[in-house]
Amino acid sequence: MKQFGKVVILTLLITGCQTVPKKPANVSFEFDGHWKGDRIIKSGTRCLETKIEGSIKNGLAELTLIYNDTLLKGWVNQEGRVTFEDDNPNWEYEFSGQARGNQLAGDWSVNGGLCSGNWHVTKTN
Repeated sequence: MKQFGKVVILTLLITGCQTVPKKPANVSFEFDGHWKGDRIIKSGTRCLETKIEGSIKNGLAELTLIYNDTLLKGWVNQEGRVTFEDDNPNWEYEFSGQARGNQLAGDWSVNGGLCSGNWHVTKTN
């Protein structure tokens, strides 16, 4: 029983961790600032639309899905492309997007297509 308890604790610790995605060689600082917007559902019934808020600092984007506090992290490259990793232990999110001017938008899905749609944020400063 003691061994089982150690495995459960280790699993919980690993599951709750998020690593910063690998930094690309061509990071862009052009889009640094605070961002706010929405996640829109196009298919699926088990997901909720939500607000998105966060910032980009030194090219590292950190956006939060407000309804469940999921943190999305990804690097913005020189072409404005970003692919995010998430810290949610229950859902596997796939978010990617393209930044142009004061807009960052793209597509998302969860758990291989359980729900999907698009998202957008606007730079507020």
